[in-house]
Amino acid sequence: MSMALIFTEQCIKDIASNLLGVPFTELNHEVKDAVGELTNMICGDARRRFAEDGFVLQAGIPAIVAGRDHTIAHIASGPCLAVPFETSQGSFMVEVAFSGST
Repeated sequence: MSMALIFTEQCIKDIASNLLGVPFTELNHEVKDAVGELTNMICGDARRRFAEDGFVLQAGIPAIVAGRDHTIAHIASGPCLAVPFETSQGSFMVEVAFSGST
């Protein structure tokens, strides 16, 4: 299984600004670090919840991809579930790709 968090630029800048208490106007290393921390928190909680149901998942190091017109290539080859979210800061999406044996 692999997971991706996909943010609009404005959404992640606003979320990072709220998290760190500093206004961000560009996608700099601090905003990208915030993405990595959010990813670690969300994936860590997901792994914990899966473990409660007997599914043990290993964590990988988050890869941060920024910019326009890129493609997310999941390491899992099976079905992919994409869940969109709307916030007051903008939109983001959580994608979860499952292994081909599901």
